[in-house]
Amino acid sequence: MLKPKSLVWLAVLCGFAASPGVLADGTRARQNYLIYCMGCHGEKGEGFGEQVPSMRGSLARLAALRDGRSFLLRVPGVTQSSLDAELTAEVLNWTLLEFSEPEVLRSIPPITAAEVEQARSRPLLEISSLRARLLQGDKPDQESPGR
Repeated sequence: MLKPKSLVWLAVLCGFAASPGVLADGTRARQNYLIYCMGCHGEKGEGFGEQVPSMRGSLARLAALRDGRSFLLRVPGVTQSSLDAELTAEVLNWTLLEFSEPEVLRSIPPITAAEVEQARSRPLLEISSLRARLLQGDKPDQESPGR
């Protein structure tokens, strides 16, 4: 018999799997994470102190916020990635599944290649302070092209 937490996790995975191209290949997404993201974010998303904060416990919180989702899509690792938009979306969705609590994921629509493509034209210049304000629940100032 599945435990309640397992059922929630299964429902989240089914929701992600039902979206075409979102997590087409979890193994490939993990490999791309290890190649392109692990250098800054660590193998398990733990980050590196103040310079690169942990994804654990904050990634899904950010993705659930409209401005937070925009933030995640516009960080340098996404906007400057050499992966195409589809593979980048796949890695982002994998990180959400890997580093987040399943209960939080139910309210987060999967990230799409179209979102990644659009965000790449508007990279962030100010990252740390905007991330801190978003996680503290403050609304960012009127969004400007450099933010």
